[in-house]
Amino acid sequence: MKILGIDSSSISCSVGVWDADKNELLAEGFINNGLTHSQTLLPMIDDVLTKANTSAKDIDLIGITKGPGSFTGLRIGMATAKGLACPTDIPCVCISTLEAIAQTASFAHNGILCAVMDARCNQVYNALFKAENGVLTRLCDDRAISIEALENELTFIGVVGMIDPVRPEVKPAIDQCRSAGIRPIMITGDHKDTAVAIAKELGIITDATEAITGAELDAIPDDKIGEFVKKYGV
Repeated sequence: MKILGIDSSSISCSVGVWDADKNELLAEGFINNGLTHSQTLLPMIDDVLTKANTSAKDIDLIGITKGPGSFTGLRIGMATAKGLACPTDIPCVCISTLEAIAQTASFAHNGILCAVMDARCNQVYNALFKAENGVLTRLCDDRAISIEALENELTFIGVVGMIDPVRPEVKPAIDQCRSAGIRPIMITGDHKDTAVAIAKELGIITDATEAITGAELDAIPDDKIGEFVKKYGV
């Protein structure tokens, strides 16, 4: 069974294809470039399906986040999922965005998980879960709550972090490019701070001023692009 996962509940957008029979992620995509999901979601789905060497008709199930989150983003995601599902009657399932966040951490931590998303106006979307060997038990409904009220409910005991390390073959490949007179440039959908940290680790840049976001790039006049690109490595 191949599952297409879509999350358009926040300013960022992500897509993945999972092979349930092989228990393997075939391909994934993530974008946080300031453009609307109506501009980026379908092209990203097409790209991820291509990378997964599959097509929409080969998808057996579509999973889509149902919120909480951006109302417009959720509508775009739901409409896209239904549009892909209708021609061949692919079943769709809706998943709480907060539960999806907690599920990611549940494989690394047993105990109480507090999933949080920014809801603006000093509020957060929040739900509490108990994780045990990757299995979640919901402790409260998804809710909007003030940051102060949530802080009063919680006892800080530590931080759980995850890292996606650079693959070992990347640095030698970059070195080979340089030795051949090719200047490597990194293009990514990661947050600028993350991209800068990775690029520094790989030796692509030495300073954050050598990185530019998609929004900043869009603001450069077409006749100046060639001149500006020479200044950036990310």
